[in-house]
Amino acid sequence: MKNDPNHRERQVWQRVNRQEVPPRESLRPWLLSALEAATDYRHLAQISSGRRRELLNRLAEGEEAAAACLRGMLAVSGSKVSPSPPAPNKRPKVLLYRLRQCRESYRFYSGCAADPEYGAVFQRLAQRQGEQMALLLTLLGET
Repeated sequence: MKNDPNHRERQVWQRVNRQEVPPRESLRPWLLSALEAATDYRHLAQISSGRRRELLNRLAEGEEAAAACLRGMLAVSGSKVSPSPPAPNKRPKVLLYRLRQCRESYRFYSGCAADPEYGAVFQRLAQRQGEQMALLLTLLGET
């Protein structure tokens, strides 16, 4: 079956003709949130030093990895993904804001873990958000 040249095309049409609405259609806001978070963490890392800078850079890398996963899922589902780079957040308590966003992302990714096609990816994203929350709580405890 996999040697059939039309196999891939049939797979695509099976996905297109599904009656269910995949959760991937609602990924765009989560992608934008991940990109904004990465920008915020990079900005804060530039004006920080030592351990704080290291933790902020790790947070940024985590959000960039999440954004790459989300961008890939959107691209596979046929969505055009070209968001403009966000400006750094100017909120006075940006880390508290990011912690709330991180919790929301964790809940969303955990809820999508049952997705038949990308469940494992959503589980990994939820796990990474848990790690991000731990880093944020460490940072908030040090300030």
